[in-house]
Amino acid sequence: MSYFDEVYLKRMNQHGKTRQERVQYKKQKEFDDLFLKQTQYLGYVKEINQEPVSQFKCSVQPNKWNESQNISNVLISLDNEPLKTGDILNIHQEIGKEVYDRLWLIIHATKNITQGYRSYKVTELDSEISINDEYGNTMYKIPTKFTTALEVMLVDYYSTKNTMYREPNRDRKILTRDFGFFKKDMYFEFKKKGFVITGIDDISVDGVAVLSIQEWLKDNPEPVQSQDILVGEQDNFFLNNV
Repeated sequence: MSYFDEVYLKRMNQHGKTRQERVQYKKQKEFDDLFLKQTQYLGYVKEINQEPVSQFKCSVQPNKWNESQNISNVLISLDNEPLKTGDILNIHQEIGKEVYDRLWLIIHATKNITQGYRSYKVTELDSEISINDEYGNTMYKIPTKFTTALEVMLVDYYSTKNTMYREPNRDRKILTRDFGFFKKDMYFEFKKKGFVITGIDDISVDGVAVLSIQEWLKDNPEPVQSQDILVGEQDNFFLNNV
C-alpha cells in the first residue's frame, strides 16, 4: 500500500469521504461544542409529550425580527432524534437569575440539516384548560395557547373590506396538540369561565389542533348523590302533602 492510500486518505476521510460530509461534520461540531456552550438561551429538554426523557441540550431562540412575537425557534443537535410537529417540549432554562420551566408546541419542523443542527418553530403553551364530565370531575387538563385579546382587537378593527366598518369578530382560537378527542360543542372551563368548541382544524399542521371557541354559560355539575340536590320547601312534593 502506498502512503497516499494508507495514511493520507485515512486522515482526509476521518470525518467524511466527500467535501460535503466534512463541511457538515465541521458545522455540527461548531454547533455542539461552541454555540450550545456559549448561547445565553441554553435550555434542557426534560419531557416530550409529558413523558420524561433523558435530558438533552437545546437553544430557545426568540423571534429574530420581533422578540414580542409568539413564535420562537428551538435548535437541537443532530445527535438527537428528530422531533415532529405537534410534540410538546418541557424545557428548563436558567437565564441570569431567572429560572423557567415552560411548555413549547412544535408547529413547524425544518428538514434542512445542512446548517449543522435541527431547527423547529415553536409557540409557548402558557395556559391550561380543564375538560370536566357532567359531575364536575376533571377528565383532562390540556396545555394551550390562546390568541391574545390585543391580537384579536387589532385584526378585527384594522382589517377592513371595501373600506366599510364591520363589527369585531368575537370568536377566539387556541392552539394545542391534537390529542384526538376534541369534538365540536365540547365544553371546557378556563379562568372560571365556560367555553365551547365551535370548530376544529386538525389538518393544516400534522399533530396540531387549532380550536375555534366561543364563551358559553358556565355549566353546573350534576349532583352525584340525592342529598346533594338542592330542593326548597315549596318544591318538595312530600313536604307539601304532609
